[in-house]
Amino acid sequence: MQHRGNQHPFKKKQQRNRVVLMTIAAASLLLISGGFYLYLKSQQTGILILDGSTSLAVSLNGRQVQTQKQPRGLFVPVYSGTYRLQIDKPNYQSFISDITTEPGTIAEIRPAFTLVPSLKEAVGDAVDFVQPSLDEKYVYYLGDFRQRLYRFDVAAQESTALTRNSLSGVLDVQWGKNPEVALIVQRDGTYLHEIPTFDFKNQIFQKVAGSEVVSPVWDPQNTDRVAAAYITDGGERSLITADKRFTTIKRLTKLEGIPKPAVSWSPDGNFLLLRGEDSNPQLNNLWLYRLENGEFTQLTTTGGVVRAVINPDASKILIETELSSGIQRSVLTIADKSTTPLPTSAFPGATTWKDATSFFEPGSDGSLKLVTLSGTTTNYPILLPNPEQITSLFYIAAEERLVFATASAVYSIDMNSN
Repeated sequence: MQHRGNQHPFKKKQQRNRVVLMTIAAASLLLISGGFYLYLKSQQTGILILDGSTSLAVSLNGRQVQTQKQPRGLFVPVYSGTYRLQIDKPNYQSFISDITTEPGTIAEIRPAFTLVPSLKEAVGDAVDFVQPSLDEKYVYYLGDFRQRLYRFDVAAQESTALTRNSLSGVLDVQWGKNPEVALIVQRDGTYLHEIPTFDFKNQIFQKVAGSEVVSPVWDPQNTDRVAAAYITDGGERSLITADKRFTTIKRLTKLEGIPKPAVSWSPDGNFLLLRGEDSNPQLNNLWLYRLENGEFTQLTTTGGVVRAVINPDASKILIETELSSGIQRSVLTIADKSTTPLPTSAFPGATTWKDATSFFEPGSDGSLKLVTLSGTTTNYPILLPNPEQITSLFYIAAEERLVFATASAVYSIDMNSN
């Protein structure tokens, strides 16, 4: 007898079995695939680069790879194995290291970058900084044992020799906003250096003043005005302002009791800071002269001041004082003459303000440190090609660069890449 309209029970059972088998097969395949995926996943690891710089370029075995930004640095997901890791950073030599990773682990790497000198030519030994131009486009320094004057273009990262023949007796160089003019202080006086008409072959300077002018500095707001101490053989000791050729001199105040005054002009042009320089450390104090009203005030009385740097908004002065125990640092607030002690620096004399409340300085561990007046410190690890002490340090706010020198080279760091 044939069953019409209804399927045979045996065939129904076959179909159910087939569905069960297919379900089991699919589940098995899913389990196998999942297991294989988990196996592969267990073989995957990563490299964590403990550097949060945004300008790093990372390569593995010669091929650049994408990185993932994490709170502790940059993460590179990889499978277990051995890799040649290369990290490139502007102004530094490439960091290269062979890395072996294990399944399910993260290899942490803290790269130490070696700086590349910014100089395009060797300048010999004994590099000595002068100072940046007031427009912050250049930094001028002496090289070749203080015998040649160089100009470092901060944006182009290039140095140019301004003098071919040897200079002699250079004590200081002062630059105004006009980069073509400089006052060169030599042992026998002060000279005006006109670069466009300067006779490089004969090294001819136009003399504008003699040894009676001490520590001339440019007015940061007036390219035709300088300030200086004026000390004559006849016994006059005055603080003066003058035009850059010293044809017109204005006496501001007498300087009795201030030995060998070192003059600084505040960034806003409102006051002059004087620091005494004497073999008797008790006489080395600070005085402030306000140009708006002629007020002349002594800021310190305990002596021993060897360095004073005004911050960018002219509200505070970083002071280094020499004591029998070493160099003590403090910040003096000009408004109320209060002082705040600071931690001891490993390299006194190489500190530069970043802004009104923080400054850069070299660290004893080979780093550059950003120190805030509130007490926080940020380290920027660096390596120098030769283990030399940083002797001079400047922050160029317009380019957000640190420019510094050792005894034999000049370097710069783009702080945007750190």
